[in-house]
Amino acid sequence: MARKYYDKLFKEYCLAEMSGYKKGRIGMRWRTQQEVFEGKGQFRCGNLACTSQEELSSYEMNFGYQERGEKKNALVKLRLCPECGVKLNYRKLKEKE
Repeated sequence: MARKYYDKLFKEYCLAEMSGYKKGRIGMRWRTQQEVFEGKGQFRCGNLACTSQEELSSYEMNFGYQERGEKKNALVKLRLCPECGVKLNYRKLKEKE
């Protein structure tokens, strides 16, 4: 049971690379063991370039990835501060303007 919980820690939350957010290019990846211990993506903003811990919001994302050559999808949580939340929804917000 402890092993199952430990494995879930790595695949419940993900991290995002948002440097290309204006073009709609946001990369996601699983957290490393060190990031799990630090709380990155769960207690700190999930954007790799941000360290905010204030007012985090949760977003459920469909995360497509390959594992051992097999394509898989997972519904994961992405926790972001308000500034990074705007980056996540940047294209949708621009389309509405």
